[in-house]
Amino acid sequence: MRRIGNSAVVLAAALSLAGGQKKKAPEAHAVVAGTVFRDPGFAFPGVEVVITNVPEPGGPGKIHKERAVSSERGEFAFAVAPVESHYKVAVSAKGYGKQEKTVEIRGEERVDLTFTLEPEAK
Repeated sequence: MRRIGNSAVVLAAALSLAGGQKKKAPEAHAVVAGTVFRDPGFAFPGVEVVITNVPEPGGPGKIHKERAVSSERGEFAFAVAPVESHYKVAVSAKGYGKQEKTVEIRGEERVDLTFTLEPEAK
């Protein structure tokens, strides 16, 4: 008969306890994502992206902003509440013109945007 060391018993007990815990269900959300390009169609990393909720006129909603920076591939994504709402997404980079788009969320969905920034006229 082979003897099991204390560390093996402790490890087995920890694994069985971890397996018995209930896992949290992921929270429902919608996604506003996109890609930023610069002319002539190259991905644009390092662009500031700001998403702002647009409250209903006369409604009690507060304005909330989130910021991100586009990835090496020019991509960005925000998780937002899956309720009917509107958001303004603005992208800007030094030396380039700012762009904005408005999106509507109706539930658990993904909305994809594409921006192409052009150099500012001097």
